[in-house]
Amino acid sequence: MFVAIVEKFLSEESLLKLRAMLFPSVLIDLGHLSAADSVRFFEQTCKVNKFYLTPARIRHLADLTGGYPLMMVEHVKKYIDFA
Repeated sequence: MFVAIVEKFLSEESLLKLRAMLFPSVLIDLGHLSAADSVRFFEQTCKVNKFYLTPARIRHLADLTGGYPLMMVEHVKKYIDFA
C-alpha cells in the first residue's frame, strides 16, 4: 500500500498529473479530519485492502489517531504488514 497525502494548494492540473503517475489510485478528499471522517478512512481502507476490524476497533483507532492522516496511515500499515 502506498499513500500520498497532498495539500489543498496543489493545482488541479498538478493533482491530475500526480494521479496519472500513481494510477491506479483511489482519491479520498478528507479535508480536516473529524471523528466521522477518521472512521470512514479506516472503514474504506479495510474494505480496499480486504482486512476486517470491528466497528469498536475502528472507533478506537479514529480516537487514538486524533484525525492526523499520517498517524492513521501508520496504524493501517501495521495491519497490512501483519497480514
